[in-house]
Amino acid sequence: MKLPLLYQTTNYDCGPTAVLNAIRFLYDREQIPPEFVHKAFSCMLDRSNGECVFARGGTTNAALRYYAQWLNIYAQDIHYNIRTYYIEGDKVNMKENSLIRKCLNMGGAVVARCCVQEDHFITLTGIQIGTEDDPYNTMEYVRIFDPWYMEEPLWNDDRIQRVNDKPKEYNMLVPVEDLEAGRETWYALENCDEKCAALFIRTGPGYVMHPENDITL
Repeated sequence: MKLPLLYQTTNYDCGPTAVLNAIRFLYDREQIPPEFVHKAFSCMLDRSNGECVFARGGTTNAALRYYAQWLNIYAQDIHYNIRTYYIEGDKVNMKENSLIRKCLNMGGAVVARCCVQEDHFITLTGIQIGTEDDPYNTMEYVRIFDPWYMEEPLWNDDRIQRVNDKPKEYNMLVPVEDLEAGRETWYALENCDEKCAALFIRTGPGYVMHPENDITL
C-alpha cells in the first residue's frame, strides 16, 4: 500500500522528510526497510545554526550525498531494487536531457534544494503539460511535494497551483520556468547558492531502468 507523503515536524527537517517522501512515492509501505527511515534522520540533521546549536541548521549537501551513497551500498548488500545519484552545481537544472528530467521521465523521484525565501528541500515526482482545471494550458509543470505545511499559500504567484487530492504524489504544480529562473522566485533551483539534488530510481523487472544500466547513458 502506498502511503501519503509527509510534512516536516519542525522548522529544520525538510531534508530527511523530502528523502523519505521520495522513497514513499516509489514503494509500498511493506517494501520499505526501517533502516532507510532511521538513517535519514540520524545523518541528515547535521547542520548547526549561527549559534552553533546542532541540528537547528537543517541539512547540508554533504549529508544528502552521504545518504544517497549509503543507500546504494546498502541496497546492493540486501539486493534492494533502488539506484540513487547525487548531483550538484550546473547539473541541477530542468533543461532538456538533464539528469533530473531523465529521472522523472522514467518514473523516479528527485530531492532538490531550492529557494523559498531561504534554502529548502522539496521532492519532485513528475512533469506534465497543463492542469486538470485548464486542459488547454500548454505550460509545462513540475509535480512537487513541499514538506512545509501551510494553511494558506505564502507566495504571490497565481501560476503555482496547490493540489489537495494527490497526497501520495504531489501537493502543487510549479511551472518549469520558475524552477529554472535565475531570479528570486519560489522553488527556483538556479537561484540557490548550494545547488544539489539526489535522484531516486526504482530498478528491476517491470521498470524502465535496470540495475546494470546507468542513467547517464
